[in-house]
Amino acid sequence: MIQTIDGQRAADTNIGLLLGLQADLIAATRLWATGKPADNVTPLRHQAICLNHRRYADLIPVYHQFAESVDLLGDVDLDLVINELMFTDDLFKSYDPALLDNQDFSAMNAWLSNICTQEISFETSAIHNVNEWRGHLKTAGIFLSYSSGTKGNMSFIPRDPMTFTALRKNSSYYANPNSIIQVDGKTPAYDCLIAGPRGEGMGIQGAAAGLAAMATNSHYLYDHAINEDDVKNATTAKVSAKDEISAVEDAIRFVRSASADKRPVLVFGAPFQLRRLCEQLTKMQTRLHTPSGSTVVTGGGWKSFQGEKIPQRELVAMIDHCFGISAAHFIDTYSTAELNCAMTICAEGRYHIPPLIEPVVLDESLLGEAGATGFGTLGFLDPFSMSFPGYLITGDVGNLGNGKCSCGL
Repeated sequence: MIQTIDGQRAADTNIGLLLGLQADLIAATRLWATGKPADNVTPLRHQAICLNHRRYADLIPVYHQFAESVDLLGDVDLDLVINELMFTDDLFKSYDPALLDNQDFSAMNAWLSNICTQEISFETSAIHNVNEWRGHLKTAGIFLSYSSGTKGNMSFIPRDPMTFTALRKNSSYYANPNSIIQVDGKTPAYDCLIAGPRGEGMGIQGAAAGLAAMATNSHYLYDHAINEDDVKNATTAKVSAKDEISAVEDAIRFVRSASADKRPVLVFGAPFQLRRLCEQLTKMQTRLHTPSGSTVVTGGGWKSFQGEKIPQRELVAMIDHCFGISAAHFIDTYSTAELNCAMTICAEGRYHIPPLIEPVVLDESLLGEAGATGFGTLGFLDPFSMSFPGYLITGDVGNLGNGKCSCGL
């Protein structure tokens, strides 16, 4: 059982050492982003990942039960974690969907307490939907992210303040060499246009909030958030044609203001959001001329909520036409709702994995080995996941490589 003191979970263990290791990983990542090798970073990352195992076993009931079932409550090495202690995203959708239908957020609190480091208990009788629940959780120190339920239940990912800070900041420690976010290791002034709604519930919204926070000026295409019904039903937020035209007109004024001030513009959004924005600009016969150094960053996958595949080449051409931003300054990112950083694509078409996380490639039996390369199911071990188990088996397959890329990283 989880150790308790006066009914509360055991005190957090090894937190000082873990935070020090995270700082070392961030420093190594800043160096790596310049194209230099991050020497001796792998043992530090492995140590941080294994320290989190002890924390999870002490503080997360579902993890404690799972680790106990395989007799791994003590110290472990990384290969044991990879082959015995990794989770799929089913963990984050393991609640009974009837609880949401019945607005039983007290039971949802109990479920969430079972998968994270914090016991969550507050009055829920006045809560009627996920957005209201998220607001109460935030007051309690839990920042709840969610992802689409197009293949079953919505996933809910509970982040404490440390983990939420990692989600917002980790991707800023590195960048594609063509990005305006870092030039010679420094962050120049830029304005940020988010081609979607305000919010931090979905992973892409959290990334948008982080980029917007670092900008001199920021603008969201829509100043309202997608609610949980929109996500559950796999549709975009309802926007009238009149409101959409008004939103695009505001975005045009924002970009033109940045251009007048000669500040580069970072345009960020999911591919389908950017395509929609470009389509509207084309209908309005508007071409924007962004300042030198402007960049487009996409994230969130290459399908719309309706499942339509969006060709990257087509979108790049549309962006070049509408914003004057060429393919050389187009950056796609890969991540999952559970990870606290994103991987950016390079000119060679490879997604580069920062030293912040440990990638693994798994065989058909979902087994693997630290440092192994090759083709298979991708997994990631994230030492910055402080409040929930950060050992994730994704639903994606890929070819994991190592060494220096011909792009320079």
